[in-house]
Amino acid sequence: MQVADRWHLIRNLRDALEAVVRGCRFPPGNGSSPPETAANVDPATQPSSASRERRQRRYRQMLELIAGGSSRRQAAARLGLDRRTVRRWLRAGAFPERVRPRPASRLDPWLRQVESLMAESRGRGSHIYRALRRLGLRGSESNFRRWFATRFPHLRQPARAAEPAWHPPAPRRLAALLLGIALPNSPRELAWLDRACALLPRLGRCRELARQFRHLLKCRAAAEIDAWIESARHSPLHRFAHSLLTDLAAVRQAASSEFSQGPVEGAVHRLKLLKRQMYGRAKLDLLRVRVCRPA
Repeated sequence: MQVADRWHLIRNLRDALEAVVRGCRFPPGNGSSPPETAANVDPATQPSSASRERRQRRYRQMLELIAGGSSRRQAAARLGLDRRTVRRWLRAGAFPERVRPRPASRLDPWLRQVESLMAESRGRGSHIYRALRRLGLRGSESNFRRWFATRFPHLRQPARAAEPAWHPPAPRRLAALLLGIALPNSPRELAWLDRACALLPRLGRCRELARQFRHLLKCRAAAEIDAWIESARHSPLHRFAHSLLTDLAAVRQAASSEFSQGPVEGAVHRLKLLKRQMYGRAKLDLLRVRVCRPA
């Protein structure tokens, strides 16, 4: 009786998932959703909220079209955008803020003196203001404080520690996550995986089928193998399903028997390894001694 090795079945399924993953277009971004606001943006330089919301809505629509398999040309035509705009948005990796020029202030000519006084006053605006008054500055302290807060925002609030760099999982690891043989390293990775499966239905279908197959082998549910193969034949895993049909009897035994062909394959692999170590120059008696010698 031949029993397919369950480890190799899972390995072949993982390779099939990896091939599917490599053919997917994932949306940009490094978290549960693409970042849509730039860090440390001065509100005084931002456009109106209504205009920004319209651009955000078109940006999200563009991401959904690209994730659904549309090309840049098709996404630009659907949304009425220029192809260069779509290319620039995708390269940005986040929502591109449209920054307006900062309005000029009559305090701007004093910027160099303020920077020179920063070390002496330790960043305290009141000390800088009194020093500038002695140099001839005219104006109220409240206006100076507002101007100082916009020019030096890092002194207004403590700087937050930068988040560690995070990248989407590699295709091989993503295949293991879909199969369930690996666990997410962080909540951000889990959120990214759920979002990718939601945006790409074919990826979510592959995750469902892969985990069903792993459950069949683990629970020895051989009676459900045929139904699973029929479902997988109409999915991106159709090549893996057809490969199971070539040795269906052994696959059924793998899902019902406690035995496996794995130990035999391990012994054959060891025999080949020993033979290659001798480069084919030794006779059969030496190979027999090396194979049969006590461990």
